[in-house]
Amino acid sequence: YSEKFYNSSVYRAFFGYPGYDLFGQDMGIPGYQGQLYQYGYPPMPCWMQKHFRIVYVDPQKSSVRVAKFYKGAKVSGTITGEDGAPIEGATVTVLDDYGIPHDYTTTNATGAYSLIAPFSLEGKNVTIMVTTGSLNPLYNTGSDVLTNIEFPISYEHAMNSEQFTKNVIVKYGNVTGTVFIDKNGDGKYNATEDEAKPGAAVTLGERSATADENGIYLFEKVMPGTHSIEAVMPGYSGTSETTVIEEQTAALDILLNLLPVAVSGAVGYDYDENGALSEFEAMKDVQITFSAAGGAAVNSTATSKSGTGYGNYSANLIPGTYGVAVNQTINGVAYTYTGVLDVPVASAPITHTILLLASGAAPAANLTGTVWCDFNNDTIKGADEYIANVTFGIGSAQAAAGSDGKYSAQVAPGNHFVSVDVAGYVHGNETYHITYSGYVLIRVDEKTKSFNIEAKAEQ
Repeated sequence: YSEKFYNSSVYRAFFGYPGYDLFGQDMGIPGYQGQLYQYGYPPMPCWMQKHFRIVYVDPQKSSVRVAKFYKGAKVSGTITGEDGAPIEGATVTVLDDYGIPHDYTTTNATGAYSLIAPFSLEGKNVTIMVTTGSLNPLYNTGSDVLTNIEFPISYEHAMNSEQFTKNVIVKYGNVTGTVFIDKNGDGKYNATEDEAKPGAAVTLGERSATADENGIYLFEKVMPGTHSIEAVMPGYSGTSETTVIEEQTAALDILLNLLPVAVSGAVGYDYDENGALSEFEAMKDVQITFSAAGGAAVNSTATSKSGTGYGNYSANLIPGTYGVAVNQTINGVAYTYTGVLDVPVASAPITHTILLLASGAAPAANLTGTVWCDFNNDTIKGADEYIANVTFGIGSAQAAAGSDGKYSAQVAPGNHFVSVDVAGYVHGNETYHITYSGYVLIRVDEKTKSFNIEAKAEQ
């Protein structure tokens, strides 16, 4: 069907709304066919019509429906709390006695609203609903009902555009409950089996309260609607949600959950056996297992990093006792670790260094590269700028560059000093003193490494 059909007076009077109005696309006809029918959307004759409403539906023949014109009564007023404070941003909707919406608006900063209302059938009322929360596009009401009022509007009043002033006072409710730790694990507060937590800080929006000596908190004069309430104390937090109804007290116990503790550190092999991890001893991609061994601990894993923070790991662990383990083979060497880690409740971040044991010595890395010098100062390694046939030091070892300036050497893990010092080196028709000094880092988990040496040339 076309949009023109859906917008026709016949369609609007008979079915009310198309899918375009609710979802921005054609979804069939409510109560008749298509997705609106499949999903149970009912027909609402004269839906959101400000000057027509349904007055008769034949109970024997649903195809017989009668709509009637009206100019519209004008209903306005303010929405305030019982303390007189205006309620801004509330949705105010007028519905006829079939429950079909005809107009809605949002209150301003003073709580004021204004609507065009239909007449009510004899002995019936129109309804003004005051809501907040996410809007239901079918009824144009919010998800949380603050209050509603009902009153009759005669056909004559609606045809004469009669003015009705309806100031609505929203009565508040209360919320109370116990903040507790769920000792029996059933998710509910049991005064004889669970642990109430006095002193917990409880918040509802911008309001705060403190649980008393029995773990009980109380918020009075709470706006009706759905509210999320949070309780916290050192090492614990919990959030629960409840719906507050006018002039009623909602019961909401808040279960506290343990807060995780940040655990981090470095993992690697203590190659030089000094009891600490140097930069070259840190290892990437090591899989660490944290196995629950006591308390409320929960199994977890972590992996050490590459790049920035090489060899570091981090995990957020629920307080308890953990068995910490590594069992991994890297470059042919089996690395292992076993240990115990206690994570206290409300602990500050914990640093835990993991020193691995190895089945053998970490192998030397194959270090390769080119020795060269930027003779023409263009910052580019030219084809004729390599330093050929020189011997130089890498730590306590020696390496030799071939006729193409390339070298290869087996170098043990460590941070090694590299020194090139060649006097009388001939390049072109000139003689130079070639020098270089610097460091190369060989990590214990590196099997190969590329390291080009850019030397300096002085005449």
